[in-house]
Amino acid sequence: MPNSHALNLAIQLTCIEARHIHAEQLQPDHIILGLLKLVDVNLGDYLEKIPDTEAHATKREIKALTEIFNAALVETTGVRRKLRYRLNPQGPSDKPSKGNPPPSAEYTDVIARTDNSHALPSISLLICALKSCSKNTVLQFKESGSTLEKLCNAAQGYVVQNNTGEEWLDFIQSVSKLHATWVNIPGANALPLSEVWRRLLSKGQVRIDTDGTLTVSRTKKIVLISPPSIKNDWSKFYGTELSESLLQFYKEAIIKDDSVIIPVDEL
Repeated sequence: MPNSHALNLAIQLTCIEARHIHAEQLQPDHIILGLLKLVDVNLGDYLEKIPDTEAHATKREIKALTEIFNAALVETTGVRRKLRYRLNPQGPSDKPSKGNPPPSAEYTDVIARTDNSHALPSISLLICALKSCSKNTVLQFKESGSTLEKLCNAAQGYVVQNNTGEEWLDFIQSVSKLHATWVNIPGANALPLSEVWRRLLSKGQVRIDTDGTLTVSRTKKIVLISPPSIKNDWSKFYGTELSESLLQFYKEAIIKDDSVIIPVDEL
């Protein structure tokens, strides 16, 4: 999948917001300010300088954040401006502090809990920050006609609705088609389809969910999501041998009524 820059942009904006209100330390509240700013700021020039696929992925992620804020009735510009004054009654300064403030323990904890392997990591950042923000942010959302609970539910609901993996289907199908072409080349000595996938996903970990979703991560980055819609066609897409191994662990997940995680190299 093309890389989205949304998470890095959110963290950069977090630091900028903290510097403009002369914060002594980076806090989860500043992350909320950064995310509120991310959906409002004009990124046209920035997006023109990165590959089209990455620009598209970044816009898609920011659009997801916008939809979440809208679903929770958060007017991003107004909430952000008022929250700045709650965090510092003097408001934003024309002369921001030099250098980024040091991170607080709470800020560090939010960053550590953020799942940057998530398909939409900035949403994971939002969920983690909401669980650790101060009363200032809680009160500001409430006074602005929303609540932290409403926003968190909107974010988590968006993740559930959109984590189907269907966007990966073209890639999965293309590997199967390329393998079929390879097999038909005289003297090509094509590897079995299962072995092709093992090599593609080597050193990764696969999480098998009870609905049949397969999520493969390597060094905290998602490298494949196999949607539940194709769980009955694993043999077709992944080869007989690999699909039989996946099916065994899928049955284990069903029995446990919980996800199962195993190294790809053990399949």
